Amino acid sequence: MQKDAGKMVEQITNRLDSISKKYSQVTHRPKIFFEVSYPNLLSAGRLNIVNDIINKAGGENVVKVPKRLVRYSFEALLSDAPDVYIIQQGPMNRTITDLSKRPNFGLLPAVRKDRVLVVEEFLFSRPGPRSVEAVEQLAAYLYGGQEKDS
Repeated sequence: MQKDAGKMVEQITNRLDSISKKYSQVTHRPKIFFEVSYPNLLSAGRLNIVNDIINKAGGENVVKVPKRLVRYSFEALLSDAPDVYIIQQGPMNRTITDLSKRPNFGLLPAVRKDRVLVVEEFLFSRPGPRSVEAVEQLAAYLYGGQEKDS
């Protein structure tokens, strides 16, 4: 069993290294807001696995608070002006409303540029071996077509 665990860790490490190499020439790290739930806007803070996923995928979490979950005001969100807005869908956020229909959300750069991604809650918010899939999915969304060899 320990041998299998070691092999799994090696595979995950190789997949993460592959992402880093694939997008190594990208210079802009998009600012990302990750919505955990709405209304009463709740986001992933610096101590959340989502923060690590965002960083490994080549983005920057706009939420700087050293907590797992952070209540966020729309004013702070507007000030942060995220390039990408990610919404998790699952038990914490069952009903997704179109951001352009939420009051004032159309002012956000991510919404104006249609850079909104809906992701599976269990993939992004539950630490485990599948977390590397979340990194791959997000990196492809952020940088698809900007690979080192292109």
